[in-house]
This record gives sequence, structure tokens and C-alpha cells, in this order.
Amino acid sequence: MSWLVERPMAHRGLHSGDSTCPENSLKAFEASVDGGFSIELDVRILADGNVVVIHDANTHRTTGIDNPVSALDASQIKRMLLQDSDEHIPLMHEVLELVRGRVPLLVEIKNQGAVGELESALYEMLSAYKWEYAVQSFNPDSLKWFKENAPSVKRGQLSTKTKRADLSFYRRFLLGNLLLNRVSCPDFIGYDVRYLPNHAVTRQRRKGLPVLGWVVRSQEEYARVSKWCDNIIFEGFKPKEMPHL
Repeated sequence: MSWLVERPMAHRGLHSGDSTCPENSLKAFEASVDGGFSIELDVRILADGNVVVIHDANTHRTTGIDNPVSALDASQIKRMLLQDSDEHIPLMHEVLELVRGRVPLLVEIKNQGAVGELESALYEMLSAYKWEYAVQSFNPDSLKWFKENAPSVKRGQLSTKTKRADLSFYRRFLLGNLLLNRVSCPDFIGYDVRYLPNHAVTRQRRKGLPVLGWVVRSQEEYARVSKWCDNIIFEGFKPKEMPHL
């Protein structure tokens, strides 16, 4: 898994934050390749079983059109443009065809519901992809699916000190302190840099699990967190290499 720590990862691609180069767009992914950065992206499942690359559960923020992603099909998604640009919301197979191993991919599974359909559809594509990739998720059950059905796929447990109202205090405590790793059995950790350092992450790192810090938004923040993580997922700047990476 050396590639996980060899080069910083562009959060949702090397995007501009506006219509010039929208997040999670083919243009942002091509920019990542040109910059030599690994790509972090998000996937969800559509109503027709296709895997789409989008962060939010609703298309409103990125397209101005108020639709739940899970209610749309591939033909509808591809007609929707990102942030008043000429870029459409890409399907996962389009990203794989574009990148073709030129940089590694870190795929975040956005699944808070029933586990299986998205994971299976994603793995069907990834199993034919012959280049470097890994998956990550906040949902330990998604990672458990990969552990049981595709154990060769490297998987990362994402976590933060969440305040989500839809989770019980107990669940928030377990996730925030990485106590559900016994379910996901991760190969690496992705942790919110706002809460570094902390004992839970330090314990996992001492066990030999690489830690990816997210989301780093400046070179100064990169310098601050570099002692507590092995690599970063960044946005809004182009990081200069830190001495230990």
C-alpha cells in the first residue's frame, strides 16, 4: 500500500471550487492527473443500479436542481451540469476509463442505508480495473462487505468527532474513537484533521495502520498535521512536499 502515503490526494479531484473546474468532475480528475496527485472521489448508487460520482445525497448544491440522487437514473444524471459549467455528473465507469492507472484512486463509498447493492456494483467495476485503488467509508458495514466479499481490496475507515443528530451518542462515540474497527478491520484510517492529534488515531498508527488526514486546506495546516498523519487529502491549494512524506 505504499502509494497511499507517497503523494497527497486531491479531495474530489483537483477542483477550483467553482464552475471553472467543479468538484468530482472529469475535468477535476484530469487536473489531478496533470498535477501528479492521487484522486479522492465519492460514489453513490442510482435508481437503475449505476454507480455515480457525487458527494451529496441530493443534486441541489452542485447543480441547482433539487433531486435525491437515489431517485435518478444514468440518463438523467448525465444531463445535469455541475455548477453552471459544461461538466456533467460523471458515472464511475467514465472515471475509470479516463484515469486508467495514471494516478491512484481512493473511492469513498457514500452509503448510510442497506449494504450490498452499491458495494457489489462498485466492486464489479473495480475488479476489472488493473491499477492502484482503495476504498474508504464512514460506514463500517460497507467495509465489512469488502472484508467478506473482496478481501484483497484495501479499505479505510473514515472517522471524525461527529455531531450528527441521526446517530445516537453511543454510535458517535464508537465511530469517533475508532471502536468499530473490529467490524471494518481497516487497512488504513482516514481522520478529520480538525481533531488531530488524539489518542484513538495515535493507537491505530502505532499498530501500523497508515493515517490519512482530511481535509487539509493550506500549506500551513499541512505542516501542522504532518506529524500526526502519513498523508493528506487536500483541497484549495497545491501542497508542497513535507520532509517526512
